[in-house]
Amino acid sequence: MSESKPENTTAVAQLVEQRFPKPQVAGSSPSRRDSAGNGGDEPPTSRDFGGGAGGRRWFGIYKFGQGYWVRIGTALAIGIFAMLAAAWAANELEAYQPPAPTWSLPLSEMRGVPQAGTAVVLQALEDNKPVQIGTATAEAFEGAGADSGALVVKGITITDANRTARDVQRIEAGPAGTPTLVALVSRPMPIPLFPRGYVQAGVAGLLLLAGLIVGWRLVASKPGSVDFLIATDGEMKKVNWSTRKVIIDTTSVVIFATFFIAFLIFVFDFGLRLLVQVTKLM
Repeated sequence: MSESKPENTTAVAQLVEQRFPKPQVAGSSPSRRDSAGNGGDEPPTSRDFGGGAGGRRWFGIYKFGQGYWVRIGTALAIGIFAMLAAAWAANELEAYQPPAPTWSLPLSEMRGVPQAGTAVVLQALEDNKPVQIGTATAEAFEGAGADSGALVVKGITITDANRTARDVQRIEAGPAGTPTLVALVSRPMPIPLFPRGYVQAGVAGLLLLAGLIVGWRLVASKPGSVDFLIATDGEMKKVNWSTRKVIIDTTSVVIFATFFIAFLIFVFDFGLRLLVQVTKLM
């Protein structure tokens, strides 16, 4: 007589398999069901960036709390370099001259009073003789006495390629041959559109900002560089730092050996010198 199998064997096996799922193999990720109940892996969240708990980000910092001192030291080094670069740039920009559409001409021995909008002839003195080097237009005048003051001119045009506005030593204004204004000029000064310090501060600030961005990228957010710093911190912890007693003992040995070797060299040198002197006498 043939033995018949129960019909519910398959159903029981399926129930057992559901109650006791197969164990996960080490290194594999467990399967999860999505919100619809379907099988499949659940998409990673922003906290799992970098893989596992060690790769989580806190406040945008990759692997927060790991490699602390090495990362701090690297950030300080980058910050010092950025500050040095900013200071160097600000110092180099001392030679920068902002655009100066107007100039102030301090006048002395003035004959006549300049009027706004009057054409001004710019002159230099060669052997005490006036030589025209350019032209300008009077914009404003501020008197400082009966024959002195400061004239602001605009639209300066220098016709002599070997001269600049700083070479102006004398001016004339009015018709040629019968000027209505004649005066000597001392130390013409440009009136820039903006202070040079704005440029220096702007460039220095940009360099500091660039250093901040680079430092944050290398120390806090870039996985490759952060992993390297963390590995460096791990290796540094394996270093066997000498105790104070060991350092004192080894330093003492080095100092003693240095003086001892110097003494031996002195003795051999002195002996050889005596030997040479005795040999010459013989």
